[in-house]
Amino acid sequence: MSDTPRRPSGEDPADPAAAGQREAITSYVDEVERAWVEAGLSPRARRRLAHELEDSLDAALADGASLDEILASDPHTLATEIATAEGLAPTLPNPGDHPNLRGLVAWALGSATAMAAFVWFFAINTIANLVYNDSSTSSLLVTLIIVYAICGALTLGAAARGMAHYLRSVENTRGTVALATAAMAITGGVGVAVCVGIGRLTNYSSAPGVILVYILVVGTLMAAGIAAAWRSRPPRISPPRPPAGPGPRPVPTRNPLAQ
Repeated sequence: MSDTPRRPSGEDPADPAAAGQREAITSYVDEVERAWVEAGLSPRARRRLAHELEDSLDAALADGASLDEILASDPHTLATEIATAEGLAPTLPNPGDHPNLRGLVAWALGSATAMAAFVWFFAINTIANLVYNDSSTSSLLVTLIIVYAICGALTLGAAARGMAHYLRSVENTRGTVALATAAMAITGGVGVAVCVGIGRLTNYSSAPGVILVYILVVGTLMAAGIAAAWRSRPPRISPPRPPAGPGPRPVPTRNPLAQ
């Protein structure tokens, strides 16, 4: 949504009442657009509908309607009505269904865990075969590095895919997922280093309790990395709408205030 409120041509910028009305209308349109984001409408469709809605509200205000009258409808309900009339979305999710940090972490770690359980099974078999065949230390080390790199890449790829699916209705998904995946790689690497230290202290025990500690350490650090990425680069709703300049006002395809 726009950081600078759009002001219709001819409106006095020094008029406090007009400025307040402009801010209220812009905020209202932003709330409606958030509902369209949650519904998965494309950015182009959202921008078009937001322009048309704002134009309709401006026209109603210019025709003498009060601000309370034109903003009386619930934003989520109005978003559903407009999207349905346009044939873009039959229903919209509840306002509380938008992506959040808890869901993002769950999708990322869940996807990573599902892939890890699969690829690490083959990694263990590969390592066991190398040890059983009494390979040289150098070749074993190189193979271990390659196997661990492949497993790590597949695990991070699964986490990134899970995050992308969870954030599919949000703009700037690619940047958010890339940042969170990089954070997972860094924090996951730190977690593995910590687990190596724990392993040395426990003489590399394979007891269930020790394995659980490994999972908790790596999972907690990776979740912290995702949280840091989410807070440092939250997904944007949409790019700013340009200010209205001189010229004819676009004609809305549907006036949502029409009775």
